[in-house]
Amino acid sequence: MRFKPKKRWLVLAVIVLLLAYCNRASLNPFAPDCQTTPEASACKKTYSAPGFEL
Repeated sequence: MRFKPKKRWLVLAVIVLLLAYCNRASLNPFAPDCQTTPEASACKKTYSAPGFEL
């Protein structure tokens, strides 16, 4: 099965976007540095499902 060049770029773009979505927390340049200030309120983990508040 041979991919056409357009389809190959589409598959590659989807894979790159999926990886960026999975790593969005580490790619955020405005995230606080939790290693120097772990007691900051933004560094505390909240456990909730998307769309639900626990």
